[in-house]
Amino acid sequence: MTWLAFAGQAVSATTDSRLATLQDALYHDPVQADQAVAEALAAGWLEQWRAKLLLATAHYQRNEFQASLKVLAEAEPLVDALAAPQPKAQLQSLVAQNFYRMGSMDQAMQAARTADRYLEAEEDRALKAQIYNIIAAIYLATGDRINARSHFERSLALFQAEGSQADIAKLHNNLGALLIEDDDLDAAEPHLRTSLELARTLGRTTTIIPNLVNLSELHARRGQHEQARAAIEACFQTANASEESHLVWCHEAASFQLRSAGNLVDAVLQARQALAFAERFGLQQHIVDTARNLAAMLAQLNLHEEAAAMNDKAFVTMNAIRDQLLRLRLEQSNALIDYERARAEVQQLQLQDRYRRRNQWLLIGGVAVLFPLLLASLWLLRSRSMAVKSLALANRRNAELALT
Repeated sequence: MTWLAFAGQAVSATTDSRLATLQDALYHDPVQADQAVAEALAAGWLEQWRAKLLLATAHYQRNEFQASLKVLAEAEPLVDALAAPQPKAQLQSLVAQNFYRMGSMDQAMQAARTADRYLEAEEDRALKAQIYNIIAAIYLATGDRINARSHFERSLALFQAEGSQADIAKLHNNLGALLIEDDDLDAAEPHLRTSLELARTLGRTTTIIPNLVNLSELHARRGQHEQARAAIEACFQTANASEESHLVWCHEAASFQLRSAGNLVDAVLQARQALAFAERFGLQQHIVDTARNLAAMLAQLNLHEEAAAMNDKAFVTMNAIRDQLLRLRLEQSNALIDYERARAEVQQLQLQDRYRRRNQWLLIGGVAVLFPLLLASLWLLRSRSMAVKSLALANRRNAELALT
């Protein structure tokens, strides 16, 4: 191997290392994405299409779905110009995630299937696993639990083959939660234990919290209330050491455990605390779920006026979520219009460039044909001039001879 090949590998390895570092930094602090990506672009080691995908991912993590879709629309012409299918699959995967979070499951599935088709002939296991995970989540949201479980299992198998520990932890937790809902508690527990062990090793709080909540529910369903309380205490400790918004999950889990144990009064208190945190942090789906649970428990305690108020709160919040989804879909339509406009502009520029190049080649071809003809014409003119001169000279000589 030549020194040039070694140099190319070194540059590629350095770029990959920088990209991995940047991706990890943005995962933990997506707010800094604009500045970090701009600095990487200015340094010259980050490609424009990668920058767009990183920015779109950061917007997605900040729940800015319209902004994410807009950036993805800007990125699509850049990605389409690439030969490799992986960037196209990455882009469609992000589109699917945005539509999923916006509640547009049909469009989410369409984008996820498109991403999957791009990878049919590829061996990119990590990206395929991510796409299967998205498809599984969409199936689960639409009530197709059989296909959801199948795709979660396919995703887990690919992540295990790839050795991606953080993703393996998330997939085990997803499968555990799905099996709990199917009341297959014995099958769920090994998944949750494996997930918790991996998540703690990696320090992934965003996996640890829902995992402990799922474990507490599993034990509560079995009537193992001491073990359920231990999982809930661990949940509170982890949440207090990370983000306060995670306490919503812990209070909801505590309420479920107390309700399962028949302690409705304390279960209501825990649910009220969960509702307060959900309202404080604007977690609307948690508000709906907790308000509905509170309404059911208050009705059991014969507190019917409060139960009705909680049902009203759930109804009002659901309407607010629907309004937001309508606004998001309008914004999504605007983003798609912007994308179509940007793509049309790119196509127009490409046509202009092709027209200019064609004219250049025609000009070069014309010169290539005319130049030899010009040389031939000059040679013929020179030959004719020489012949005329020779004839004139011969005529003079003949005239001189005639005089003598």
